[in-house]
Amino acid sequence: MTPAAKPRLTDCDIILVNSGAGKDSQANLDVVAGAAREAGVLDRLVVAHADLGDAEWDGVPQLAAEHAAHYGLRFEIARRTHDGTVETRTGRWLPMLLRPSGRGVRK
Repeated sequence: MTPAAKPRLTDCDIILVNSGAGKDSQANLDVVAGAAREAGVLDRLVVAHADLGDAEWDGVPQLAAEHAAHYGLRFEIARRTHDGTVETRTGRWLPMLLRPSGRGVRK
C-alpha cells in the first residue's frame, strides 16, 4: 500500500472534523489535532457533531463537546428540527453543554 500525501493544512481556512463522540471519532480528532498543531493551524480546527436526538445515547453531545474542549477547539452542533430545517449551535454555548443538567441545547 502506498501512503497518501499529507494534506497541506496551511492552505485551509477551516478544518472541519466530524465527531460522533465514539472511539473512532476521538482517535481521528487526535490525529488531525496533532497534524494541525504541527502545522501551526490548530486555531483553524472546528469539531462538528450531528445531534441525532432520540436516536443516540444520552450524553453523546456532551461527550463530543468534551473531546473538543480537550484540545481547546471550537465546537458546533447541528440537528434537524421537526419541520426538516437544520439548526446549528456554535461553540459559544460549549460551557453550558458541559454542565450536567439537561442536554444543554438552548430552546
